[in-house]
Amino acid sequence: MIKTNQHNFRFRHAGARLHGRGFTLLEIMVVVVILAVIVGVAMPSMSKFNESNRLRTASRELASMMRYARTEAIFNERVTELFLDIEKQEYWIDLRAGTAEEDDSGDSDRERKRRKSKPKKTSMEDKRPLEKGIIFGDIQAYDENIIKDSVIAIDFFPDGSASPTFLTLKSTNSEKQMCIEILKATGFTEVTAGSIEDKQEKAKAAQAVVVPPRAGSGGSY
Repeated sequence: MIKTNQHNFRFRHAGARLHGRGFTLLEIMVVVVILAVIVGVAMPSMSKFNESNRLRTASRELASMMRYARTEAIFNERVTELFLDIEKQEYWIDLRAGTAEEDDSGDSDRERKRRKSKPKKTSMEDKRPLEKGIIFGDIQAYDENIIKDSVIAIDFFPDGSASPTFLTLKSTNSEKQMCIEILKATGFTEVTAGSIEDKQEKAKAAQAVVVPPRAGSGGSY
């Protein structure tokens, strides 16, 4: 009987210790408040990160399409055009095959390049919309490359050159921009963060760098 009482006493004592280890309602409320503050601080940062990621992704996809157009122009030995629709926020490549059977006398160089007969559509002509929350920003191109004020045509030529173009992609929820430049001589595409003005200022600064003369050379080469 005495052993039984001791056993019950020990059991009740152990239960009391386990009960003492539990969280009180106040402690749980404090933890919840701390978690809410952490989430509130982290959410804006995560949102900005997602916007930046979407902007970079959209820029890479458009630049990849430009490189594809250049490759098509070189290997197929014909002008390949990439179109940007500023109003509808979409872009596409014209891969229709044409012939030189039509009389092009009296046409301008660009009109002769653009003349095509018996068009044959391909899957790459499907129009691609920009990422959600991303829009076309500033665009600098030749007047002859602007069609109906809302569509820009970028020409890629068989010799690897292209119609020089500057354009930006912008986030609608922030001031972040990505600048895409198509180089005239090579048709290469460069993607950098910032606006067109930022890109041009960096280029001017790079050109303004003067290499100091070598020691003992008299200051000349």
